[in-house]
Amino acid sequence: MSDTASMAIPSLEPDPDDGTTLPELINLLVASGDLFYDWDLVDDTMIWTGDYPESLNIQEHGTLDSGDRFLSRIHPEDLPHRMISMSRHLERDDVFDHEYRVRDDTGNFVWIQERAIATKSGNGKPNRLTGIIRNVDARKKSEEEVTFLSNHDALTGQYNKLRLRESLEHVIAQSLLTQQPGGLLLVGIDKLNALSDVYGEESADTIVLAAARRIETSMRSGDVVGRVGYDRFAVIVENCSRSKLTIVAERFLSAIRDNPIATPAGAMTITASVGISVFPGDASTARDVVSHADNALRAARRLGCDCYLDYINVPEHARTERPELVIAEQVKQALKEDRFKLAFQPVVSARTGDVAFYEGLAENPGRSSAQSARSGFAAHSGDHRDRGPGRCR
Repeated sequence: MSDTASMAIPSLEPDPDDGTTLPELINLLVASGDLFYDWDLVDDTMIWTGDYPESLNIQEHGTLDSGDRFLSRIHPEDLPHRMISMSRHLERDDVFDHEYRVRDDTGNFVWIQERAIATKSGNGKPNRLTGIIRNVDARKKSEEEVTFLSNHDALTGQYNKLRLRESLEHVIAQSLLTQQPGGLLLVGIDKLNALSDVYGEESADTIVLAAARRIETSMRSGDVVGRVGYDRFAVIVENCSRSKLTIVAERFLSAIRDNPIATPAGAMTITASVGISVFPGDASTARDVVSHADNALRAARRLGCDCYLDYINVPEHARTERPELVIAEQVKQALKEDRFKLAFQPVVSARTGDVAFYEGLAENPGRSSAQSARSGFAAHSGDHRDRGPGRCR
């Protein structure tokens, strides 16, 4: 039996029941776009079966006629990993199944999957390598896109809220270690919803993208920016005092304001507002830093557009977290601790004096009735219509 016929590469193992020969299997794989190679490790020659000009965009047949030439095409970052996998296969008979990039004739890199098996001579030394190569570039690029979108905003390419939160936690931890202040600047485009309603989403997206680029060009090297909402960006600034943060904020406002933005609806001049929170001075956790910057931004917008406000200058009565967020956290905690109590109160018909139905209320005993009423924390569980005297469903 030949070396080629004795190999056991997945998908190339002949099935004795169907009578298919190895050459027929190779032809089937080649017809599907795969490449088959036979590499003589002694004289370093490679014989290929398949259309590698089509599969790898490599036109010159002599380019891949030796192992050295083939290896020279592998991406420098991927070559060491491929060599390690191959060494494990040759020394320990580990399965060799590896994905890496090779350079095509245009200088671009194409992702391929290589599966191979070595044949050894009588003295136990490998003398031949036989394998299959498949172009997996489309799949790898799709995977990379999914990974990118899980961490970045699709429109601007900036970090999304989750990824920016992770960066903020890391920067705050470093700030606490070094005792060097930094800040979070929350930049909100003024009246973007109104612009979208009047001029359309395409114009609004153009404005968001232009604002994102203007913020990026106004940042210091090393600062981190992300899109954290429909009309909002957050910029993490390391090693920066409170007074210098206001200078950064003014720079952002000027960059966004000073030049009109060309949109499908025509040139538009827009403004932004900025909320500033300093860590660790104002807060030492990511949640509190974000909350303070949000408070400062909302307070800045109440003062008028095209301005910034530091959290320490936010009036005391306005330094409350967004009530709906507070309520949501309290509800989740109460449910987790099983503190909700369900109560029913009858609603009596004024005409007959009979109970018409029962109103259900879910209350958190940890809060007073007055607090629950003020915050809207008392939750209606719905009308329970009476099927009979003294009964509810």
